[in-house]
Amino acid sequence: MQFSKADADLLRQILPAVRDTGFDIEEFGGDTFILHGQPATFVHVEDRDSVIENLLNQFKQNVDYRTNIKENVARVMAKKGALAKGKALSEMEMKDIIDKLFACETPFTSPSGRPCFITMEIEELQKRFSK
Repeated sequence: MQFSKADADLLRQILPAVRDTGFDIEEFGGDTFILHGQPATFVHVEDRDSVIENLLNQFKQNVDYRTNIKENVARVMAKKGALAKGKALSEMEMKDIIDKLFACETPFTSPSGRPCFITMEIEELQKRFSK
């Protein structure tokens, strides 16, 4: 993969964090890199090179200077690897996702800071559905 000088410099800066997320990528020389492998969550992507390009673009757009590089890369990877909205899941898949959510250090908010779920008292539910 050939990158612009700026993107190659950024990739060099975040390369350890990118590798920690499961990418097998190395410098080839100049502003060129070789992608040998990627995390299983990205096997559905046909253009493997675009994953790194998208990662760099997302990282540039969503960089949060209050957190470190590793956390920012993880946040971007979480967004890129997320399930598509509206995807039908089996009951087992749903339970697995819930178990993984509550095993997280911060299960209450998404990588973009939005709430993952809301809680309601039974009385509130009854009030909403008993019209």
